[in-house]
Formats: sequence, C-alpha cells, structure tokens
Amino acid sequence: MKPRSDGERREQEGRERVRQIRGLVWLAAAAIVFAVARAGVHRVFTTGWWRVW
Repeated sequence: MKPRSDGERREQEGRERVRQIRGLVWLAAAAIVFAVARAGVHRVFTTGWWRVW
C-alpha cells in the first residue's frame, strides 16, 4: 500500500469535517423536531423568543 500524499490526507480530513458538521446539524434539527412534537410549538417557541437574542 502506497503512503498517502499530504494533499490526499488534507482532502480526506476536509470531507470528514463536512460529514461531522452535517451530522451535528441533523442532530440539532432532530432535537428541535422532537421538542416540538413532544411539547407543541407554542411551548417551545414562546411569544417573543427571538427578542432574547
């Protein structure tokens, strides 16, 4: 097996990082969907929730 070049290794690490970020976004979306399904939209996103930030 030939050793990987530095460029190939960087490219593979970049693809892995994209997959990790995509997985975290999916996990966050699933948590929000679960919270809304369990408690309801009006309890999860109360009136004026965007003003807190």
